[in-house]
Amino acid sequence: MKVDNYIASKYFFLNSNGFIKIISLISTIGISIGVAALIVVISVYNGFTEHVTNMLINIDPHLQIRLKTTDYDKVDSISNFLKQQSNVTFFTKFYEQKSLIFRNGKYYVINLKGYDTLNNKSYKNSIITGKINLDKNELSIGMPLATRLETLPTDTVILSSFKELGTAAIYTFLPKTQSFKVASIFETHNREYDLLNAYCTLNTILSFVDENSPNGFEIWLNNIENSQDLKNKLYSVFPKDIKVLTWYDLHKELYQMMSMEKWAAFIILSLIIFVASFNILASLTMTVLKKKRDIAILQTLGLDENQIQKIFYKQGLISGILGSIIGTILGISLCLLQIYYKIYPLDPDKFIIDAMPIKLDILTIFVIIFVTLLLSFIASIYPAKLAYRTNIVESIKWE
Repeated sequence: MKVDNYIASKYFFLNSNGFIKIISLISTIGISIGVAALIVVISVYNGFTEHVTNMLINIDPHLQIRLKTTDYDKVDSISNFLKQQSNVTFFTKFYEQKSLIFRNGKYYVINLKGYDTLNNKSYKNSIITGKINLDKNELSIGMPLATRLETLPTDTVILSSFKELGTAAIYTFLPKTQSFKVASIFETHNREYDLLNAYCTLNTILSFVDENSPNGFEIWLNNIENSQDLKNKLYSVFPKDIKVLTWYDLHKELYQMMSMEKWAAFIILSLIIFVASFNILASLTMTVLKKKRDIAILQTLGLDENQIQKIFYKQGLISGILGSIIGTILGISLCLLQIYYKIYPLDPDKFIIDAMPIKLDILTIFVIIFVTLLLSFIASIYPAKLAYRTNIVESIKWE
């Protein structure tokens, strides 16, 4: 064992001064609590982010193309291009329109979406009653909306379509109103989505709003990670005719907000470790002042400035390493208990999940440990520099 390693461990574990021992213990406990709290909280954020992402991906397409043209040739060119892409598993043309739905004296604003084919997996899996394939003037509505309208499959509802108009024409415009039959009811477990959306065929909605071309395409891939690559390829082939949104772009503000909250929590909880590092600085400084005679003797025995500094650097790192190990074990243990035993359940009547979601991320844990060791090292700089400035003669002449 190197001399500096031996002395650093002796000072940390065998310090004769009880007060310094207590401060060292408090700093190690503080680091342990900070590391454990960071691992648990960040894992909870990761779990909620993964859950929300999976829920939205099960509803939304991996890519959405918004057309800037009504040219049939361009629409056919995009369709042919998508058929040639090996990573595209399914795509469909769509048109959407804000509408009012009426039944039994109740009315709600909905987003009516029409597709030229309704064979995508997410739609078929969400149907809980009624038929999947829709005919002309048939609708599929969400469970919350069906409950509010008190409707079942085969019932009739009234829809009114409002197109975007200039302020001069809005008072003379009469909405187009038409009867539709509810053919099926779906549930995606996203209450807001189920309440605000309804599906029909593309021909139905185009006839309803007196249009003859779709708004664009919705696309599903065999690997969602390829979304950005296909987006770039589409822009390179059709630069002026389309706007492409990936699954991330469709809910960019939500993902950014969750990311900001996670990093805010990381910074706030890091303050626990930051405060604990002050205790490392205090305990090391007192150790230097207490051990001036020992330091002077070590210098007379031939230890140079770098070796003297390393003693206190390593003493600070020992506290950081011990705190990191204990905190990591504690944090991971709590996360595993939640994953396998659900020690913090959620009310299923209020939430769509039965327990707080947890996702352990190895990279995040390494980042937390690195930050902890970095703060421990920084806290050791001043005591280490104070140690090598010790005056040998002054330190031992009265001994």
